[in-house]
Amino acid sequence: MSLDTIRIITEAEQAAQKSRDETAARCASALKEARQAGADLIEDAGKRAGEEAGRLKAKAEEEGKAAAMELVEKTRNQKAVILASAEARMDAAVSAIVDSILKG
Repeated sequence: MSLDTIRIITEAEQAAQKSRDETAARCASALKEARQAGADLIEDAGKRAGEEAGRLKAKAEEEGKAAAMELVEKTRNQKAVILASAEARMDAAVSAIVDSILKG
């Protein structure tokens, strides 16, 4: 083999090695970027999930408060009805007792 042929082969091997090294570097860079993009997506999804959980919690608290207030109002109304009924019966009971004492 002539020196020219050896030189050409050596240069071709070096060019091939350089090309492999550059390709490996580009692949490593692309992989790093993809991993970072994935990590960013996961972080963003976590933040959005936390925000949504906060909104849902606030909504549930509002609905719970509204239901509790509705129950309080219903209980107040029932109390008023019971008190009115008791007062009406008390007047009749007092009259019956007074009549009983006066007749007695």
